[in-house]
Amino acid sequence: MSVGCLEPPFFKEFIGRFVGSLPHDFNVANGWKPSIESQQDQDEWPKLKQFLTEGFLTNTRDYWASVFQGRRVEIVRVLSSTDSSLQGVMRVRYRSLHLKKHVHRCP
Repeated sequence: MSVGCLEPPFFKEFIGRFVGSLPHDFNVANGWKPSIESQQDQDEWPKLKQFLTEGFLTNTRDYWASVFQGRRVEIVRVLSSTDSSLQGVMRVRYRSLHLKKHVHRCP
C-alpha cells in the first residue's frame, strides 16, 4: 500500500479508519496507538512506521483498498508486476511510452 496523507484532516481520517479496521486484538509497541499528533511528532515516527507496517500485514491489499475506497485519503494499492500485467497496466504504459516517442511539438 502507498500512503500519502500529508494534510492533517486527511491523516486524521486515515488513522481513524485504519485503527478502526484493525483486528480487535491487534497490539504493537506495548499497546501504543497513533494519534493525530503522531504525524508531526518525529519521536513517534518509528512507532508509527511499525504500527502501520504490522497493521497492513493483518489483512490483504484488496481489503485495505476497500477500506479506503471513495475516501478523502491518498491510499493506493501497489501492484506486483504479475498483477499489473493482468490488469493491463503494463500494456497501457508501454503504449503510452511508445506513442510519446512519436509526438512532435508544433512551433
